[in-house]
Amino acid sequence: MNFRRILTASPLFVALAGFYDPALSQAPASPRPKDALVSAYNATGERLFQDLAQAPGNIVLSPYSIGSALSMVLAGARGETATAIGDTLGLHLSDVDLASANSGLIAGLNAASGKDSVTLNSANALIEVKSGIVDADYRALLQKSYDAEAFTGDLDAINEWVAQKTSGKISHILSDLPDDTALVLANAAYLKAFWQNPFDKRVTKDGPFHLSALNAVQVPMMHDEDNYALVKGDGYNAIRLPYRSDNGRLGMIVVLPDTVNGVAALAAKLGPDQLAELLADLNAASTIDVRLQVPRFHADFQKSLAAPLQKAGMGLAFEMGRADFSGVTGKPTADLPIAIGDVVHHAVIDVNEESSEAAAATVVEEWAGAMAPENRPVPVPFIVDRPFLFFIVDQQTGAVLFQGRIADPRK
Repeated sequence: MNFRRILTASPLFVALAGFYDPALSQAPASPRPKDALVSAYNATGERLFQDLAQAPGNIVLSPYSIGSALSMVLAGARGETATAIGDTLGLHLSDVDLASANSGLIAGLNAASGKDSVTLNSANALIEVKSGIVDADYRALLQKSYDAEAFTGDLDAINEWVAQKTSGKISHILSDLPDDTALVLANAAYLKAFWQNPFDKRVTKDGPFHLSALNAVQVPMMHDEDNYALVKGDGYNAIRLPYRSDNGRLGMIVVLPDTVNGVAALAAKLGPDQLAELLADLNAASTIDVRLQVPRFHADFQKSLAAPLQKAGMGLAFEMGRADFSGVTGKPTADLPIAIGDVVHHAVIDVNEESSEAAAATVVEEWAGAMAPENRPVPVPFIVDRPFLFFIVDQQTGAVLFQGRIADPRK
């Protein structure tokens, strides 16, 4: 029987996969469990993104959504299987610390929602497709520490749950459910956040967006002049666009390469350590007057993460008869073998003058996000007229909720 599918979905949240770097586990000081969890999710998302970025087109994923779904898988793994998953995620916490850190992160992110500014929801689920597979202790652990809903369901029930939790941004995540699917672990994330400095729709006008050095298209470009945190890096500039959230904790970071064709090289060199450094630099930067132009954009991305995860080191978890998920079943592998059949991630993002709206879902099948006055400095231009990277980040927890690459804002 297969523990067939892991799903993640969210309007601006996407998926996860990782390439474990042993150097990440050799830090001289041990971070707090929740910080270690966030770092692992961010790093895994970045490594997965680098793998996905080798193909052309728009990408949207949610490191948080993917990490949440795979943490539930890790909670039920034992022995070498647990080691392989932990190594792939760069996550080495005790069962107690893993559960506690996830519980704290969920509570912290859900607390970011505000009445008139931010809607941020994250939901987990254990859907039992076949009865008699899931041990009561595992079900209780997911309900207590992952705030997971547990219910019996089929393909329609899984898609309906995802659609409900993502406010309809993702209407369905699975088109079929193999006969040997025993259970599905799912995370769905949804974000709708209003800009702290809204763009004026009256000044939005078509402008060029350079898809490449030889090809430009006209797209609606939003305009603003205000104070923003801005940093210069090697081959790029980055800006933080805050949302109207508690203490400005949520924001979108746009990373713009210096050259029209520079996004591929930028994605390749902006690894987990470089991303962490960039986020720290933006948090520490003073705001300056910026003349901003950024396109409206939409992106919709769905991908199976099974191959990247296996390549990253999680192969054992996909091998029927060898994978040890006895923590899920409460029975020895020889008596009730299950393995991961697929990991599916779907993420969507919409950005306009008023807000950003994003959703992501991750599912894991287991088979049994004017001129300046004379006394004012001339504003610094930041014109997003070529392919770029984006990250939606919660400064309070450090979690990257969504990230991606916009190669064409029209799609």
